[in-house]
Amino acid sequence: VEDGEFKGAKIFDGVIMDRNSRAIGLRILGEGNDLQDISAFNADLAYEPRWSDQGRGIPRIAVSSLTWFDLQDIHDFTKAGVKRASNVGILIKNAEGEATNDANVITADEILDNGQEPIDGGSLSDRKVAVEELGQGGETYYLNSSEGEEMVPFHFKNPHPNTEAFIERAQRGAISSVGWFAELLDLKSTGRAPSRILTDLANQTIWARQRTGYRRWKRAVGYAIAKGMKIGQVPKNNDGFDPYLWEPGLPKPLQVDAGNDAQADRESLKLGTTTEAILAQKNHGLHRNEIKRIRAQEIRDNIALAKSIAEESGLPLERCLELIEQRSPNPIAQQQQKPAAKEPAK
Repeated sequence: VEDGEFKGAKIFDGVIMDRNSRAIGLRILGEGNDLQDISAFNADLAYEPRWSDQGRGIPRIAVSSLTWFDLQDIHDFTKAGVKRASNVGILIKNAEGEATNDANVITADEILDNGQEPIDGGSLSDRKVAVEELGQGGETYYLNSSEGEEMVPFHFKNPHPNTEAFIERAQRGAISSVGWFAELLDLKSTGRAPSRILTDLANQTIWARQRTGYRRWKRAVGYAIAKGMKIGQVPKNNDGFDPYLWEPGLPKPLQVDAGNDAQADRESLKLGTTTEAILAQKNHGLHRNEIKRIRAQEIRDNIALAKSIAEESGLPLERCLELIEQRSPNPIAQQQQKPAAKEPAK
């Protein structure tokens, strides 16, 4: 870098580095070919480096791009071969390597006896076809070819099992470039426990990729909120960091058994190891106001149900509420009140 804040620093592919080859800035090219050097504190490359001092790397998915192109070519060529094979019935091998002038006799003439004249009135060639009808259905064809000629049915053997094995091998290598396993494409070959391990490993790669965008989300949206409050487009909130106490919504992770995962989420919520916001984001990203509305409606429904049960059974309202909604992992043990001891009669 010749001048500016990073004068004397090394630059490689737009990444400004210090003497230890660590990224300290980026050179941005504007629309009018104007160059602007930005500090690394205010910018972040959107890729997953393999080393801490890697200035500009290749995304993991790009490593397998050529493999996916090759698989696409194999698919197209195999599909074209299947279409050609479905249009071929019989292969004829002869010395000329081409069809004769009367090649249509095979399909035009039905000869029940070798001494019978062709039904189309033409001349009979050396190539003859006799058809025998069976009593229970079906036909038998007798073909007579000239000397040195062979008629064989066409057998198309592609895709061969070796070809399928190569395609599976290529897919396995391409998918592994992003940290996934080929068994995720077909879980029938795995059991229940291995399926959970595979999905957990896949979720770890997804979370690792989401972490690369977490800081960008927080800083970009935080800046937008501050700018919006400053110019009046967003209602101003003077309660310190309250406008920035939010978490980005994430999509639902891969899972094998939705029922068990939902039960685990409820237990984690009881223990305090997760939050309602995280669970809401996993379930279609419900807004906190919507969650409050749903909870208030559930409370009203529980109170109404407890009142009806109390009227029918004679139990106290508090006991009916405890039986309806259990907020602890273990049942609440009610201490039975013992009747007061009666004084002995005098």
